[in-house]
Amino acid sequence: MKTKITMKEIKEKISADSYSRRGEVITIREQYFYTLGKTTQTIIDRVLKSYPKAEIVDSGNHYANFRGGDSVAQSSHWFVKFIIS
Repeated sequence: MKTKITMKEIKEKISADSYSRRGEVITIREQYFYTLGKTTQTIIDRVLKSYPKAEIVDSGNHYANFRGGDSVAQSSHWFVKFIIS
C-alpha cells in the first residue's frame, strides 16, 4: 500500500517560501530580490536531493517589478513543479 507524502513532510525536507499542491503536482516557489548566483536549477537540485525519484513537470523563473507587499507568486521567484511517485 502506498502512503501519500504529506505537505508537512515536504516542508520539513525542502526549504522554500511557498508550497502548494494541485492533485499530484506539488509546486514550490522561492522568492528573490537579488539572485545571488542562484537559478531555477538550484531549486531543482534541492528537490532531487530530497526526493531522487521525483519527476520534474515544470520549472522556471517569474520576474516581476518590485512592489512591496506582493505575495511570493506575484513577486520575482523561481518555481518547480514536481510529482513524487
